[in-house]
Amino acid sequence: MKQAKTYPGSDINSDHNPLIVKMKIQLKKLNKTNGKQQLDFSLLKSSSYAARYKIEIRNRVDALHIEELEQQFDEEEHIEDIWKK
Repeated sequence: MKQAKTYPGSDINSDHNPLIVKMKIQLKKLNKTNGKQQLDFSLLKSSSYAARYKIEIRNRVDALHIEELEQQFDEEEHIEDIWKK
């Protein structure tokens, strides 16, 4: 704080005195980071990356599909019947 001053005779409807302060603040500089991960789609041109990507996507879609089927059917129905359908 550089300077502090009160104004005891000001026209406000209060028992308090206004206080004015001059101060110098140095804020910490934060490094901006991008929250989203940048994806490199050029890697998909490689056959090994493309094959791993296809397998990963297929596994995720299959898992979602199985969850949908389980929600649609009653709990009494056996898992084998769900797989058959």
